Amino acid sequence: MQSTNSIKIDDYQNSTENLCQGKYSAVTAVLNVQSGNLQFYESNGKLLEFPIHKENFTWMEIAGEDISITFLEELHRLRDILKIFSKQNTLISNGKVPNRLDVVPHFNNLEIRFLLQIRDSAENVERCVGSEIQHNPAHIFIEQSEPELSPLREAIHNVTDDQDPVQGKLQSSYKGFSRECRGLQNLIGEVEMSREELERKNEGLVDANNKLQNSLEELNMSRKLSDATIAVLHEPLLVLDKELIILSANQAFYKTFKIAETQVIGKKLYELQNGGWNIPGLAHKFTRIQDLDESVIETEIAFDFPSLGERIIKFNMQPVNKTNGEQLILLALDDITVSKNNIQEQKLILEQLQVQISEKIKLECQKNDLICMISHELKTPVTIIKGCTQALMHKFNKNGNLEAVSFLCKMNNQVNKLSHLIGDLLDASEVTAGQLKYNMDTFELNELIEEISDEFKQTSDSHTILLNLGEKVRIFGDRIRIGQVITNLLSNAIKYSPKASRVTLRTLVNGKKASISVEDTGIGISIQSQKNIFDKFYRANGVVNGKYSGLGLGLYIVSQIVKEHRGGISVSSREQEGSVFTIDLPFS
Repeated sequence: MQSTNSIKIDDYQNSTENLCQGKYSAVTAVLNVQSGNLQFYESNGKLLEFPIHKENFTWMEIAGEDISITFLEELHRLRDILKIFSKQNTLISNGKVPNRLDVVPHFNNLEIRFLLQIRDSAENVERCVGSEIQHNPAHIFIEQSEPELSPLREAIHNVTDDQDPVQGKLQSSYKGFSRECRGLQNLIGEVEMSREELERKNEGLVDANNKLQNSLEELNMSRKLSDATIAVLHEPLLVLDKELIILSANQAFYKTFKIAETQVIGKKLYELQNGGWNIPGLAHKFTRIQDLDESVIETEIAFDFPSLGERIIKFNMQPVNKTNGEQLILLALDDITVSKNNIQEQKLILEQLQVQISEKIKLECQKNDLICMISHELKTPVTIIKGCTQALMHKFNKNGNLEAVSFLCKMNNQVNKLSHLIGDLLDASEVTAGQLKYNMDTFELNELIEEISDEFKQTSDSHTILLNLGEKVRIFGDRIRIGQVITNLLSNAIKYSPKASRVTLRTLVNGKKASISVEDTGIGISIQSQKNIFDKFYRANGVVNGKYSGLGLGLYIVSQIVKEHRGGISVSSREQEGSVFTIDLPFS
């Protein structure tokens, strides 16, 4: 079972809480005089500072210095007289703004408590505390218990007298302690700020260290890449300092100049191979680099090297300035002796070829002149022979000597072939010499083709010429020469398709060009022969057997005439299936 005192204390506690939550709803805290403990019902952050998650602690632990001194003085006086004490509008301050402290007593026979209300000095008192005290049940109970409390007051008074000096020292110590606490708090704040500053600086140092580490890694990678690049170069490469001392060299240098690494690194360039690298003219180049900080590009020097003999070396020098201001020199060496010799040989061969070409051109000119001269010399007697033959044919035909007429007809045909060959020789000579004459004018293409077709119908009864003409179009060119081209293609189509009975001639307008095609179903042309079919004096393999006469000049002349008209010519053919020759001529 609980003790009577315990029950009374609980009842007293409940009555205190009811009082705080009821009549004195603005009460901030309840103070126990005997223990000095405070119990909070509301938080007031203006003057009272207390730890979080702690509801009960002593007044001395939390009260500001000004409040504690003011209120402790009231407590001392209260304990001296040990009577009901009530005080309103006591002006106190926390060093920032003035505030007021209202004290309301609350008693039982075991404990003395005070209800504390701390409020702003401008706040109006809404209730009359004095009237509430008079109607307070605890107040009536204390008045009735006054006889019993007299001995208790005297005992408390005696104890209080003994405690006054101690309390004074305690107040003094508390003031010092408060100052020390504030100083310590300030120091802790400064330490905390210093710690945060150190943490920020440490973070900055960590970032700087990471950046430095990354830079070092990149630098190492760049150096490895540079070393690897130097190592894989096929040309010899040296790295020199400003005193021309060799700092590094690649394998190509050792291999090319047949020298060991131990004889190179740390040596001056001129001292290599016992001074065998004292190359005249090279010192001036290095001076130019060192003084003017300029590159030396592709300087060729012939020198007798100790391990190689006479060589032609091409030097390339590039200055490189390090971050500390130190100058390095990259020296690349290229042995161009073989290429130089090859160039000399090629130059000699070229000169010989030029002589041969000149001689060939000279011979070609002489040949053309000879062909032209022979053609002219043959043309006159052939013309006379043809005229006499035709006169005899007319005479014998008139006399009725048909046998003689037959012989003369055969003779006339051969004279015509001879005249045609002589004409081709003359045209080929003039084309080669660039002396073939052209009379350029505008003419209608289909009209020319119809005229040529009619001529062939009168002279050839073995083949039918089928015309498939497109829209009419006018061409700017030499009408006679274009007619010569079409005639040559039709003659070849008839000649090389003896078993066929027809040849097709087409025209087609294609953009700004007119196309002329001649198609036969004859012996065709091999793919290999098609590549050279337009060359001078070229005859396809299938016709070089005496069966088909000719000099191989017709298509050559045709291609050159078309070329002079800024046109093009092509062939499409299959052996034993026939051929199609196509000419493209611009309108103007």
